[in-house]
Amino acid sequence: MDQLPPEILSEIACLLPTPELRHLRFANRYIACSVIPVLFRSLSVINTAEHIEGLIEFIKQSPTIARFSQKLTVFHATWHVCERSAWENHPLLFGGKDIGINHRKSVAADKAFQSYTQFADRESLRDFSDMMSLISIFENLQVVRISHIKRITLMKNPQCRRLLRRIWLGPCVRDSVVKTATLQAFVNIPNTIRLDIDL
Repeated sequence: MDQLPPEILSEIACLLPTPELRHLRFANRYIACSVIPVLFRSLSVINTAEHIEGLIEFIKQSPTIARFSQKLTVFHATWHVCERSAWENHPLLFGGKDIGINHRKSVAADKAFQSYTQFADRESLRDFSDMMSLISIFENLQVVRISHIKRITLMKNPQCRRLLRRIWLGPCVRDSVVKTATLQAFVNIPNTIRLDIDL
């Protein structure tokens, strides 16, 4: 396969699903150079401080990715802010009603609630300049899409799965994207970038 011209490899890469592209990228350097532009053409991020910061750090470590990225999907999500007793009994608690009362009062639950409060505090202090910083990194960005985070996304997205395992509380998935769409970062988006909003 490494005998094929890079243009042919790129065309093949366009036909493959993302998980296969990730594996193909590690075959060798020649193939990786042809696959990376396709693999990173479209990126997604959950609209939380830690996920945006993580994507910015990832791009700083591999700056060429920013050149290839043409579409950024921002998944809108909000989390309820609640005290410990409400958190323990919340219907969006990871595992829901299947989590026994003993587990909700365990050391693991104490750690998860502490992580949850730190996460909620950090989100409440955001000024969303992080979103403006993220958008400014991309040289060839053509589309920013603001979309609801759906249950299927929650389970497929590794960022989201890690967050759920840490804080145990899932986001409101039917919340309006208007809050995210009206952020200053999107109001002042350059004219060269199309803004798509899933209402």
